[in-house]
Amino acid sequence: MKCNKNPLISILVPCYKSTEFIRRTIDSVLAQTYPNWELVCIDDCSPDNTFDVLCDIAKSDSRIHVFRADKNNGKAAPTLNLCVNKAQGDFIALLGHDDELSPDYLEKFVARYLETGADIIIPDAVFFFEDAPEKNWTMAGIVEKFGKDNNIVDRSVILSGREAVILSLNWRIHAWAIFSASIVKKHMFCEYGMNGDEYSTREFFLDANKVAFSDGKYLYHQVETSITKKMSPKRFDTWNCDWRIENLLKENKFPKKIIRKFNRKRFNAYASQVRMYHKNYETFTNEEKQLVEKHLNLSLQHLSIYKVWYDYIFRKEKYGYKRVLVFLNFIKITYTHKGNK
Repeated sequence: MKCNKNPLISILVPCYKSTEFIRRTIDSVLAQTYPNWELVCIDDCSPDNTFDVLCDIAKSDSRIHVFRADKNNGKAAPTLNLCVNKAQGDFIALLGHDDELSPDYLEKFVARYLETGADIIIPDAVFFFEDAPEKNWTMAGIVEKFGKDNNIVDRSVILSGREAVILSLNWRIHAWAIFSASIVKKHMFCEYGMNGDEYSTREFFLDANKVAFSDGKYLYHQVETSITKKMSPKRFDTWNCDWRIENLLKENKFPKKIIRKFNRKRFNAYASQVRMYHKNYETFTNEEKQLVEKHLNLSLQHLSIYKVWYDYIFRKEKYGYKRVLVFLNFIKITYTHKGNK
């Protein structure tokens, strides 16, 4: 495949209540050593002056394009899809409204793209704690396990799309990547659940001819007020994504061992969410409790053991099927407790 030596890269930033961070984020784009980019920012009808701030910043550079959604979408994926429809680039890079890019982020991407011809290139991800730098850690290439204590750094390997999907299931590779725009526009971002983008990433990987790595850096700021950190009913709306990922694995005939392992992960996630709900029960309003319980019930309805022949006799996992049924009793206790109030 002949590579475009000067590809246009569309950087997409969905924004909501972003005034605290957005100037810092956009400054990291303006500082890029590679100049052929466009920045597409869409404000998801923020109640603060995010849109005005974006418009003011856009005056400084014609490569910055600012839009506002017609209605509040409440999550990132629909806003990302609006961004995709506005994007003109050959490649698409995602950027959180409170994150940053190293100055050579795009330059390193282009160099690796010209070297490999890969459809998707994954940079280093720096988990950045602004107030506690001793907690910072970097995920580079393929790691042995996700977390600060990872001990394998390998950026030289080039993966097939299927290999990338498998490694992503337990986050031995991350997904803050730069993707071929044709792949993203073919599939768009999954709008189901709070974390539908995690399903989309696997779709993008699966459609790639090659997945490579660069040593540009994506600074993933660990912000305690972000929706992924706050105790909210939205944290229980992840079952849909995982269910869809398991179906994607089945439809594309991944090895049974891989599917069964991911299925176990879904059971573990369900059990953990039930425990999380009961631990934080009193922090939710009655309306929020109804929403959490709706998510948990839907999760259970879409949860069944993926069996191979020996699973019919024996199945090991940290929170097995019987334990999940035990956790369901906690839900019944909650209903009883609520009824007696």
